[in-house]
Amino acid sequence: MTSTNESKAHLFGREAREIPLPSVGEYEPAEDSLLWVDMAGETEATLDRLWQDLRLPGEALAIWRERRIAPLLGKSDGAIWLQAFLLRQGNGSAFASVPVMVVASSNTVVTLHDEALEELASLKRELAAERDAGTLTAEHLTAFILDRQIGTYFHAVSAFESEVEWLEEKILDDEPRDCLPDLRRLCMAASSLRRTLALHRAVYSELARPGFHPGNPERVQRGFRSIDERFERALDMAENARDLVMESFGLFSAKTSLDTNNSMQVLTFATVVVGSLSVIAGWLGMNFLAHFYTSGEAGFAIAVLGSIALALSLVMWARHKRWL
Repeated sequence: MTSTNESKAHLFGREAREIPLPSVGEYEPAEDSLLWVDMAGETEATLDRLWQDLRLPGEALAIWRERRIAPLLGKSDGAIWLQAFLLRQGNGSAFASVPVMVVASSNTVVTLHDEALEELASLKRELAAERDAGTLTAEHLTAFILDRQIGTYFHAVSAFESEVEWLEEKILDDEPRDCLPDLRRLCMAASSLRRTLALHRAVYSELARPGFHPGNPERVQRGFRSIDERFERALDMAENARDLVMESFGLFSAKTSLDTNNSMQVLTFATVVVGSLSVIAGWLGMNFLAHFYTSGEAGFAIAVLGSIALALSLVMWARHKRWL
């Protein structure tokens, strides 16, 4: 069985060790050991051989090959299998979902994904350092993997909140900026995040149902109920992310209205000043035989300086009133 450099098989027991992938079928995990085969971007022939060696349900492999876009859960041949989606942050606030298939049978867990996942790699390192990892069941390991999967949504929400905070600082900046494209982008990202996570509701609720794990100890069922509760908290945070965008839009609308009001106030005051000067200019343009109209250049200078003095007085008065 050939494999990529990212595919690994680990046997956890009294001593954790990595085993060659071509020999996976020769290992029969004992009650105090757990086999985890993590396959990343393997060929069809390699997966067929693995499924044959470990006698895994063919339905799970068929669904994985179809690359369905919805989370799925099933039971067959004494094993449970599920497809879930991790979340990856792309450019800016964009998110991308990464599918993962988990198949859990008797003391054996197989995970399938198209690329290396640090969440699973870190979990393997933690289990390798844990002496009692072999006492875990396949259901326990499945719960741990799902916990890491949900954790990607918590990280995504945290990154999203940081993006919203940055946008609010941008909105409140003294320099007026067009924030509508950013608001539109964040709104779409929040909807995508919540929609992707909400698709998992049926999977987690079914896993938490007591009847789904007949014969398993209470601690196994309790672990899946804990995962379901963690999922609900993540979903609440995802829903709150969209509310944050709406609040930012309200802040943007208020700031835009305030800037518009200030601009109209300045324009109104400028109209008053120009109108006052126009009245004075109209008076000076009247065709009456008054002595002032024959004063020549001295009269012109007085009129201009008087108009400037009036304009400056109006500006100072407006600043005193905090209109400008």
